[in-house]
Amino acid sequence: MNKNAIKTTKDTIACSDNGQHPQVFINVKAGSGTCHYCGQRFEKVPSK
Repeated sequence: MNKNAIKTTKDTIACSDNGQHPQVFINVKAGSGTCHYCGQRFEKVPSK
């Protein structure tokens, strides 16, 4: 599983690890967040 941070311009992102765990929504409004099921990290980046 890829543990590199996924970059997004959204405030909230969904994660299900391609169906491997229940879908959860992660708030990245503060800059970053991590899925508590699979550990995937998400980082918010400014929109262009």
